[in-house]
Amino acid sequence: MIAAAGSVPLWCGILMAMMLGLGMLVMMARRWYRKQFTAPMSENFTIEDLERMHTSGHITRAEFTRLRIAAMGLDGSCEENSKTQSSSLEELDDESKDIKEG
Repeated sequence: MIAAAGSVPLWCGILMAMMLGLGMLVMMARRWYRKQFTAPMSENFTIEDLERMHTSGHITRAEFTRLRIAAMGLDGSCEENSKTQSSSLEELDDESKDIKEG
């Protein structure tokens, strides 16, 4: 009975060490997985990034052409967006004036 009571702390220590080792192994596996399967993204999306996506097969030729035109600002979407934003701001200004007056 005395010998069994002395081995309990030993086995608890072994179990805790195994759990700590397993936790470290999981952390290392996650770190490795993230390096292997997630591509680092730059803050600025460039046409070279589009070319790499096209050559690797992530996007089609039509998507590449459409995105390249949009990235260069030749599709007029910037003008449309600025018009939409300015009209939205004008509507908000009108609503805020109505609320203040009412």
